[in-house]
Amino acid sequence: MRNKTKSKRTEAALSLLVTSALVITLAIAVASAIKKGTNNDENNIVNLNETESQNLSVDNRSQQKTTKAPSKTQSAENLTSRGNSETDLVTDKTETEDMENSSEEIQSEKTAAGDTANEDIPVASPNSVNAGYSFSEADTLKMPVLGEIILEYNMDNTIWFPTLGVYKCNPGIYISGNVGTNVVASASGTVESITFNEELGNIVTINMGNGYKASYGQLDDVKVSEGEVVLSGSVIGTVAEPTIYYTMEGSGIYFKLTHDDIPENPLDYME
Repeated sequence: MRNKTKSKRTEAALSLLVTSALVITLAIAVASAIKKGTNNDENNIVNLNETESQNLSVDNRSQQKTTKAPSKTQSAENLTSRGNSETDLVTDKTETEDMENSSEEIQSEKTAAGDTANEDIPVASPNSVNAGYSFSEADTLKMPVLGEIILEYNMDNTIWFPTLGVYKCNPGIYISGNVGTNVVASASGTVESITFNEELGNIVTINMGNGYKASYGQLDDVKVSEGEVVLSGSVIGTVAEPTIYYTMEGSGIYFKLTHDDIPENPLDYME
């Protein structure tokens, strides 16, 4: 009886143990399944987040590319605009050079035409007279004013100049004359110049042709002008008050004759 009771207890304990083991195993299996399901959910969540993040990254990159694309387009447009500007500048420069070359060609043509035209125009010699008058060694001169020769021509030796108190050469003659007396042209010619200096006052130079020129100093009331043609014996001015260089000589006309700018004695040509 005791053995049966002990056997039953043993069976009951084994049964309880097996049952407990099954329960524990089942619990472990359930727990494992639950844990696995949780992990799967977590993995699914993570994967969804990663997918969303990846999608967002892709969208952002797409937007950035889309945003950058206009910049490249703008850069291309800027380069194109710059290229057009440079092309315009090159074109303008080419047009400017063409215009300058055209102007130079026109100027060259004008110059060539002017040179050709000038070749047909005779150039007057400095010693010629436009009116056709000429003076030669055989011609004579009129006295510009009737008076005494106070200072004679002398280029070989010196003569005495009273006012200056010195001896020196004299390339002309000094003819006395009253202030206001008319002074006439010794020969026909063209008035080459009218000048003034302290020594001789107003000076009229007449080009008589063939290299001959006559200069009249100490003039007042000059009646001719440069370029004017005068005839022999015509009035060109009057006797002026003497300058400080000729106060002791008194009033008069200083007359000088040159041939090719070399002084000659006017008295050798006087009538």
